[in-house]
Amino acid sequence: MSEPPSTNFKQISKVGISLGSGLVFGILVVVGVQHFDRSDNRTNYDFAQQSDIQQDLSINGEYDSSETAVIVKKFEDVFKHRSTAEQYKALYNTLSRSTDQELKEWWIQSKKIERTSHREIAQQVILQNLTKINPQVALQYLHETSILQKDALTRAIFCEWAVLNLDEAIEAAAKLEGARRNVALVAILETRDDLAEDRRRAIAVQLKRIDTYERLNSDTKVLHSIANPSKSWNILLNDGVDDSRQMDTLAISLNRGEN
Repeated sequence: MSEPPSTNFKQISKVGISLGSGLVFGILVVVGVQHFDRSDNRTNYDFAQQSDIQQDLSINGEYDSSETAVIVKKFEDVFKHRSTAEQYKALYNTLSRSTDQELKEWWIQSKKIERTSHREIAQQVILQNLTKINPQVALQYLHETSILQKDALTRAIFCEWAVLNLDEAIEAAAKLEGARRNVALVAILETRDDLAEDRRRAIAVQLKRIDTYERLNSDTKVLHSIANPSKSWNILLNDGVDDSRQMDTLAISLNRGEN
């Protein structure tokens, strides 16, 4: 005996509703997963992008990171010492293991030190440590200093550089102009007093500062013979260097010896 038409219709309706509900549920699941993936990817992208931005700003000195606060605090601690010797010692101990990026951040903050004497000490130690890692960058930083600081900082860089890589130091010094080249030459020659005399002279010739070499060489000989005044005067008279500063140096040294 066959079922009534109404019963068949009800069964078909139930099947249709079940299939429709399953289809809708499946669609909702797919949409939800896609939305979650997009949100997660966007979050990861934003985080990476923010990290890149912060890193760029930090390099340019525009991002006020916790590292900056630490550096400022350390500067304050260093200059609590009354003795300049203790200040130098504290800075050397603090910066001796710093990376080039850390030293760059120290340099940025050092320019904000109000007291000139403290700023000069900080920048000298920073550049000496940076020279060990990247002397070319240290040399570039000279352009950011006052004219009154340039001699001392040039000397600090080339004293360190001449020990690490003499040929590179000479090549860099040759590119300097005027007084800076003289300062660099003196720093190199005084630091590398282990070199033979002909090598030291050759460096001066290479830097086109033979007169600077001759004055330095004469001064050194005079000071070494200070215990014998007649010998010192003889050197001054016969060294071929016309420099009244040598006379002043000898006179002061003799006066100190008598006292």
